[in-house]
Amino acid sequence: MLRYNKRCVTYLNLNKDMKMKTPQEVVIKLGGTVQTAAALGVSPQAVSNWLRRGTIPLIHAHRIVSVARDRQTDISYQD
Repeated sequence: MLRYNKRCVTYLNLNKDMKMKTPQEVVIKLGGTVQTAAALGVSPQAVSNWLRRGTIPLIHAHRIVSVARDRQTDISYQD
């Protein structure tokens, strides 16, 4: 499940009990700021800005889920 405003994802569902995780927890699941940036094709500074704001731009949601599946990490739109 995604929680979003017009342009930013605030939370992604990371597990089957429907507990929502923060952007910081998503980045940790993807291996940290630098690895997340490399996987999504953005700069580490961009990822740091997302963490500071507490949101991830919605345009990256699909790629985050795709990368997580490739890495067999439990991040999805909805479990």
